[in-house]
Amino acid sequence: MFKTRTLRNILSISLLFILLGCSSAVKDVPSDKGTETTSYPLIIRDDSGAEIIILKKPERIISLLPSSTEILFALGQEKNIQAITKWDNYPANIQEKGYYAFDDILNPNLEKITALQPDLVFINPGSGEALRKLRNLDIPVILYNPQNIEDTYQTIRNIGYITDSSRRASQIVSAMQEKEKKIKQVVEGIDEKDKPRVWLELSNDLFTAGKNTFLDELITKAGGLNISSDLEGWS
Repeated sequence: MFKTRTLRNILSISLLFILLGCSSAVKDVPSDKGTETTSYPLIIRDDSGAEIIILKKPERIISLLPSSTEILFALGQEKNIQAITKWDNYPANIQEKGYYAFDDILNPNLEKITALQPDLVFINPGSGEALRKLRNLDIPVILYNPQNIEDTYQTIRNIGYITDSSRRASQIVSAMQEKEKKIKQVVEGIDEKDKPRVWLELSNDLFTAGKNTFLDELITKAGGLNISSDLEGWS
């Protein structure tokens, strides 16, 4: 179970990157925050439906999800990162940068997290018990779980807004959208019979992505035919 959920939450979300203001009121960050400076304190609603209070600009961030780490680096927030996971592989030398690396991202060492005194934690969607315990300790914990490319764009905007880097987030999303547009133009010219049939194997027990997953969406948008599209979800 650990292997399956970890592969699903790490490998699948990370593959999306191949395409490459809040007051005290609750905000679902809209898509037009590209030039806005973040004002603190703020309250953010994440994908768990929780409302998280962030008192000031985060300067001690723990990222327990490699995709969040990638976004933070892209936003220029590397100096504010305190810890990552052993699964992180971007940038290529990230494991050599001196960050503390958690071994178990679904059940991270809570004592180590509290010792690092984070002002923000990005957590894996499969870490239900750890999420509950950390929130009981009044540690600001954000859970994002994008299910498609559009969700991913919004997650980048959200993290950009939380870290007061909305302008950079907007630039990243615009560049990704432009690349997606160019890919679409190329794919539209490919005859259906000429599209490659793709088998995506995420582990040696033949774990794969069926329809209604964003890896299936990526394969389709890239001009491929997912041979597992007859399966529903992750299988």
